[in-house]
Amino acid sequence: MLDESQRLLHNVLAAMATRVAQLRRFIKHNFDADGPIATEYHERVAALFAGDVTAVFLQKMRNELAHVQLPIVSSTETITAGSATVAIVLPCDALLKWTDWNSKIIKWLAQQPSGAVDICELLDGYTRQASNLDDWLHQRIGTEYRSEIDQFTAAEDTFFRSRGL
Repeated sequence: MLDESQRLLHNVLAAMATRVAQLRRFIKHNFDADGPIATEYHERVAALFAGDVTAVFLQKMRNELAHVQLPIVSSTETITAGSATVAIVLPCDALLKWTDWNSKIIKWLAQQPSGAVDICELLDGYTRQASNLDDWLHQRIGTEYRSEIDQFTAAEDTFFRSRGL
């Protein structure tokens, strides 16, 4: 189970890096660098991710994973009379041996109450932030280009009706 968790963690972190690169390229190639959408996008990315120690931790962990080694994955189990849960965790003592952490990450790791990072919980929080960014970008593009979108939709509708579709 832990080997599979390591493989999946690698896949998730690689996908996150790909997503970041794709969005960066999408913005660069579709919007003026000083235009409102690109400017607002970069401000939102900075506000959501640049100052978030967990997002920086995930990025640096992805770099470590890609260039040096896989993290040590462990699990914690909680069994009660009515339920059992398993959490996939990264032990902080092993993570603190890595050399690429900044002081904020080192402090954050040292403050983890269980001495481990619950990777599923961490990824869930990051995913929510990324989803919020996606939702905002979709709405912002829709607002900025509403007339063009409406014209396209009308032309598309006319095209399909003319063909009986």
